[in-house]
Amino acid sequence: MSLLEKKSHELQQLVAAQLEQICLAQEPLLLYEPVRYVMASGGKRIRPLLVFLAAEAVGGDAGQAAHVAAAVELLHSFTLVHDDIMDQDDTRRGKPTVHAKWDVGTAILAGDGLVALAYRALLSRPSPRLTEMARAFTEGIVEVCEGQALDKEFETRRTVTMDAYLAMIGKKTACLLAMSCQLGALVGGGDEQQVAALGSYGRHLGVAFQIQDDLLDLLSPAAVSGKPRGSDLARRKQTFLMVAAESRMTAAQQQWLAAYLGRPLSNGELDELEAFFRSLGVVAQAEAMVRDELAAARGALASLTPCEAVEALAELSQQLAARAA
Repeated sequence: MSLLEKKSHELQQLVAAQLEQICLAQEPLLLYEPVRYVMASGGKRIRPLLVFLAAEAVGGDAGQAAHVAAAVELLHSFTLVHDDIMDQDDTRRGKPTVHAKWDVGTAILAGDGLVALAYRALLSRPSPRLTEMARAFTEGIVEVCEGQALDKEFETRRTVTMDAYLAMIGKKTACLLAMSCQLGALVGGGDEQQVAALGSYGRHLGVAFQIQDDLLDLLSPAAVSGKPRGSDLARRKQTFLMVAAESRMTAAQQQWLAAYLGRPLSNGELDELEAFFRSLGVVAQAEAMVRDELAAARGALASLTPCEAVEALAELSQQLAARAA
């Protein structure tokens, strides 16, 4: 068992126990049943792990960060519930989404409840850094909403620049990972430089994570990813592949590609699209950018005092490079 696996197992037990206490409420059933359903669906729980490791990386105690780790996981779950509604996705992690299992109104309520529970968890323990933590948490929510709005807006744009795409994923995805690291550093008693370094690590990690997600939408089978292959293309989402391909396509290729977008695609059609994107070199470009961002994430750790937690954060960045879901 690697150092990361060992620490992850120990720390995931801490956040699981915290989340179990938070989600004990039973009534009203219409609120808490879907909340418990979401929180029981598992997932990688990378964000709470980042909170714990960041706290330890600055010399803090992971046990004192459990409520913060639970808060970021509750917040992340809120974004997934509302994201599934907006994208009209009926499955996540191989299970029905909340709006598919219940209805849209119930899913909206569950998402709202998850935000409120996240704040309750964050504010549940006194801390000399609580104002800073609450400010970072709130700004993170605002950024996620801005990123989600841009992502939705891009679906109706003919073209999106790479700079605009990177700004969008910086808000929609990377900011939550950066925020998790910053909150961990704050609750762990880190100084300004340590908080900034860990925030930079999380942001680079988040950019890599989202570009990788864009790749996996096309490359990873539904049985592995837990969601329909090619769902982003079916919704005309401006993924890294689409944005990067724009400047490389001829007019004829643009017309050919347009016929595939906005509808469910067969595996054969998705294989054709994969071959097309590979022929343009944008798959290789995406893979290279993921490697570069993960290397930048590891570079951000260089100013921190070496310890097991810093080593585990570096290992996490290397592990993410090989993920298939």
